[in-house]
Amino acid sequence: MIDRTALETPLSDWGSFAVSGIERYAEALLAERNQSGASLSTRLRSAVLAGLNKGGIDVNEIAKRLAISPRTLHRRLAAEGTTYRDVVKGVQKELAEQYLSNSQFNVDEVATRLGFADSRSFRRAFRQWTGFSPRVYREERALQGSS
Repeated sequence: MIDRTALETPLSDWGSFAVSGIERYAEALLAERNQSGASLSTRLRSAVLAGLNKGGIDVNEIAKRLAISPRTLHRRLAAEGTTYRDVVKGVQKELAEQYLSNSQFNVDEVATRLGFADSRSFRRAFRQWTGFSPRVYREERALQGSS
């Protein structure tokens, strides 16, 4: 329970450090509230993107970020007609296409950024997603951009 006098104290009396902390907390609550209406697969997609930026997309870690158990995560995704693997692969495919179209990252760097164990497994997955090798895809995009 928060003391009522603390609630009535003007923020200017709290100091800039406290105010910035309160603002960050309020922004986090708003972001969480805005996402609470989103489907689990949409929230999972955001968590996977964040996980890739931090170097990990393990289902246990992602479920923990979403504040649900891995089993519940799988069950709710199934109710939405998707799977954890489908969402992860969708995010990886989208990012792979962006990286190969708009950056100078080599294939090994792209594979690492997307959480693949090695570039060979990334190349295989990319070919399954698009029908092209990463090199051919990049060349095709370069040709389309110069036209």
